[in-house]
Amino acid sequence: MRPSSFTLEDELNSLLNSHQQRPEQSSSGNLAKIQKVPPYLRNRSEFERYYFPKMVSIGPIHHRPKGEITTKNHLEQGEEYKKTWASKYLQGKDAQKLLQNIQSEIQELKKLYADDVIQGFNTDDELAWILFVDGCAVLHIMDKVEPSKFQALYIIVQNDLLLLENQLPYNVLSILSNEDDSALTSLTKRFINSFLEARDIAPQSQVINQPAHLLEVLISFIVVLDQTKETTIVGMQQNEVPKYPPKPPTHRNIQELITSGIKIKKNDEKNLTNIYVRGGKLFVPPLTVDDFTAQMFLNMMAYEMCPDNLKSNYEISNYVSFLNSLIDHADDVKVLRKAGVLNNHLGSDEEVAKVFNTVSTDLVLDTGIYKEVRQDIEKIYKRRVRIWFIELQRKHFNTPWTIIGLISAILGFILTIVNLKKQLGSKN
Repeated sequence: MRPSSFTLEDELNSLLNSHQQRPEQSSSGNLAKIQKVPPYLRNRSEFERYYFPKMVSIGPIHHRPKGEITTKNHLEQGEEYKKTWASKYLQGKDAQKLLQNIQSEIQELKKLYADDVIQGFNTDDELAWILFVDGCAVLHIMDKVEPSKFQALYIIVQNDLLLLENQLPYNVLSILSNEDDSALTSLTKRFINSFLEARDIAPQSQVINQPAHLLEVLISFIVVLDQTKETTIVGMQQNEVPKYPPKPPTHRNIQELITSGIKIKKNDEKNLTNIYVRGGKLFVPPLTVDDFTAQMFLNMMAYEMCPDNLKSNYEISNYVSFLNSLIDHADDVKVLRKAGVLNNHLGSDEEVAKVFNTVSTDLVLDTGIYKEVRQDIEKIYKRRVRIWFIELQRKHFNTPWTIIGLISAILGFILTIVNLKKQLGSKN
């Protein structure tokens, strides 16, 4: 039951003034906030584990005070790791000054978090301390990850640092890097490039322009983000009304494309989203699929779908959706693997197919990024089907007598069915 004080006038005024309750844009000019995974993604129980850190929590979302009993107590050990790493980073630095710098910027830093993320902290100093310790630990980890070496612990932590709910404002890293922006930029590039290199992805950009956090840097290295405009529907003319849902493709998977004569080739440029058709061949960039692939895509897609993220045209979501349209089962993965498109580190083609089928669950997004590719595929596919019918007609129905024979056979079959029904009726 609504309270007796409810009035339409009060509700209308509240609605009209609601925009004033949003935190102001930060001095960095960045609108994207650090927030929880959108509920419609997190509420799928089978996906929850992909959004939760395996080793260490970074920032306030999954922070666990020592001794607090939770179902995720493995993060307590991570708290001890972070203290050790932060201490190592601070060796030879003025720790007191760096902490004071975080404190002096805490009001601006709070604006980079969604309200429900930081509302549980009693004081600004409590939040400042978390950002200080976690930021120092992150900078130490970024420095220690080496692409040429297999470091099990650091690899797990590296993946933890790229979860949507495990982010620090990039400004925190900038403050703690002792105001040496060039050194931080170099460190960030090496860290992100090592992650991409392990997955056979070539970075498309090396520009770090006031990002929200490390996850945004990762996405910006895979696809070039337009920092000057809000989200638009790619591939549409101005004032054109989008038609939803998008028209489904005629083909169902790679197997049908091959049957229609389309060959699959690896795009050696290794640009993850650069997929195109040329000369009857579908060129797809390579990708290494491992234990962290589903986690990587789900967190990038979750960030694209955050309501405050106005930079993205859902490039990653569209890529996953398109790739899933090619992969129906293990045989499709086998074709892509033999073509050098997919490098399978999971063990079986069935597992790889499951990754893409799982990640793309309930994903029907199509903003037109692959509109031309889909159209080219459809043209070839439909042309091949027409050719197949023509060849069938040429081989089996190339004379009038053949057509007459076919018609006679069909009529004979129909008459046989009619006679059988009459006989069964007479017996009854």
